[in-house]
Amino acid sequence: MRTPWFAVVALGFTLLVAIEGHRGGLEQGSFKAFYCAGSAIASGANPYLVEPSRSCYHRVDTTTHIAPGGVEPAPLPGYALAPFVLLSSLPVRTAQALFTVLLIAALITSAWLIGSLTRVPYAVVLLGLLPLGYLNIAYGEIPPLLLAALTGAGYLLARRRWAWASVVAAGSMIEPHVGLAACLAMFLFVPRCRLPLLLCGVALAALSVATLGIAENWAYLGAVLPSQAIAELVANDQYSLSRILSIAGVQDRTALLLGSLSYALMLALGVMLARRLARRLKAPELVIWFPAAAVLFGGTFVHDVQMIAALPAAFALAARARRLQALAYGALVALAFAWTLSAGRMEVLLSITSSVAIVALGLAGAPHWRRLTVALSAGVVIAGALLIAQYLVGADPGHARSALLTASASMPDALASVNWGAYLRAMPTLSTPSLGIELLKLPTWAALITLVIVASRQAPREARAS
Repeated sequence: MRTPWFAVVALGFTLLVAIEGHRGGLEQGSFKAFYCAGSAIASGANPYLVEPSRSCYHRVDTTTHIAPGGVEPAPLPGYALAPFVLLSSLPVRTAQALFTVLLIAALITSAWLIGSLTRVPYAVVLLGLLPLGYLNIAYGEIPPLLLAALTGAGYLLARRRWAWASVVAAGSMIEPHVGLAACLAMFLFVPRCRLPLLLCGVALAALSVATLGIAENWAYLGAVLPSQAIAELVANDQYSLSRILSIAGVQDRTALLLGSLSYALMLALGVMLARRLARRLKAPELVIWFPAAAVLFGGTFVHDVQMIAALPAAFALAARARRLQALAYGALVALAFAWTLSAGRMEVLLSITSSVAIVALGLAGAPHWRRLTVALSAGVVIAGALLIAQYLVGADPGHARSALLTASASMPDALASVNWGAYLRAMPTLSTPSLGIELLKLPTWAALITLVIVASRQAPREARAS
C-alpha cells in the first residue's frame, strides 16, 4: 500500500505546483538571479557585479518587484553556476519550467530514498518534505537539489557503492556550508570514499576555473562571500547566530567571527556524533545526513529554505532512535513545518497535513481514535502558533516599504551582494526585527537542538560496546 499513496501525493503535489505556476503564484526570484548570473557568464561578464545581472533581472522578473536600482545576487561558486549558464541559453519561462520540474523530481526522489532507508511510509516522508519543498519552489531556491544529493549519497553509502556515493555527495557542495559537513564526515570515516572525494574536489575546482576564470574565483572567496554574509546580517529570514548577535548590537565583524566559530563547533560535533550514530543505529547514511543537519544551527548564513537539509537526519532518528524517540518525532514535526513570515494558504495547508501525518506515524500502535485526535490537534495548535506570530509581525508599525538604495551600491561595477545589503536595509519589511519574526524561528532552533540531544543519547552506548 505504500507505493499507491506515494504516487497519489506526488501527482497531487505536481498538479498543485503546475496550477500555482499557471496562476503566477510562484515568484522564483532567486532562480531568476541564478539565470541572470548564468547569462552574465555566457556573455563574458562577471556574475557577481551589479551589471549586467541587474538589467537582466529586471527584464525577466515581473513578480518580485525589487526596486529599479536593486538586484538579487547569486552568491554561488563557479561550479554551481555552470548549469545556469546552460539554462540561460533558453527563454526564461522555459528555463524556469525545467528548473521547477527538476526541483519536484528532487523532492520525490529524496522522499523515496529516505523511505527506503528508514522504512517510514514513502507518502509520509513526501508529505514531510512538501512544506519546505513548496517554499523552495515558490522562491526558486536550490536546497531541494542539495537534499537530493544528501539522500542519494546516503542511499549509495548504505549500499556500499563507495565511488558513486562520493560523486553524489560532491553534488551537495552546491550549498557549500552544508555539503562540506557531509563530505568531511565521509572523508574521515569512510576510507574507500577518500580518493573519489578528492578527485571530485579537483573536478569541481577545475569546473569553477573553466566557468569563471581564476581571478573571479579568488574574488568570490575574498570579497563576494564576506560581503554577502554582511548583507544578510539584517535579513529577517536568516536563522544564523551572526544575525542574532547583530540584532543584539554586536559589530558586524565580531558577529561574523562568532558565527563562524559556532559553525566550526557544530561541524565538529555533528561529525563526531555521526560516526557513533551510524554504528549504533546501523544506519551508514547518518554519516552524511547528521552533520548536514547539525551545521544548520548557528553559523553565519542559514536561511529558512535550507532547513529542508535537516529532514533526512530527523526522519532517520525518529524511525530508529532507541532513546528519546518521542522527542525525535517532535523535532521532525517542527522541522517539517514552514515557519515563515510569507507563508500563505498553501504553505499552511501543506504544513498542517505534514504535521498530522508525522504525529499519526509517531503514535503507531495507539488506538485509531487517539491517533486521529492527537494528530489533528497538533496540526491545529501548530498552525495557530504560526498565525499568531504572523499577526504580531503584521501589527508591527515599523514595517513600512521603502525603495532607497545608496548611490555606491547602485553603481554597475559594485558587488551585487553590496547592492543587496543596501536594499535589505532600505526595506523594513525584510530587515526590521520584531517579536513575531523571532518567535517563528524558535521551533526550528529548538528542533535542531533536540536532534543533537537525541543523537548524543544514542551514541554513548556504542562507545562502551566497542
